Amino acid sequence: QQQQQQQQQQQPAPSTMPTKFKDVAKSASDLLNNDFQLASQKVKIKSVAANGTVITSEGTLKNKGGTSGKVGVAFDVMGINIKKLEVNTDGRFTAEASLKATPALNTTVKVSEGGDAAPAADVSLEYANEQLAASLVCDVTDPAGPTLHGQ
Repeated sequence: QQQQQQQQQQQPAPSTMPTKFKDVAKSASDLLNNDFQLASQKVKIKSVAANGTVITSEGTLKNKGGTSGKVGVAFDVMGINIKKLEVNTDGRFTAEASLKATPALNTTVKVSEGGDAAPAADVSLEYANEQLAASLVCDVTDPAGPTLHGQ
């Protein structure tokens, strides 16, 4: 008897109250009956060629029935790193390339044109060594003329 009493005392008391009968299937019912709105469904395919060229294609199916997509490549040629060469379904062409002329100097050109957006183009220079770090960005599509930004 003492063992039975000890076992009964060692058994933990239930920590939660029993569920109401009407709530037993609530989780399953909600899962089956609620409409879940997904913002969009996306797919991305990335492939790397033997020469290091990266080819990426993306597609999006939006909840309202619209679709969008883009195809792009990235590669190196003659010391120039083409980080992005891309076109999307809106007809927008985007390119970004950089050249590391010296270990301390990096030049980058970014260009976007087409689609509904205005053309954009930036040329930037970045210089860094042990004593100095400086950057200069020039917006070449500004209607008022090229605009320089430096740090």
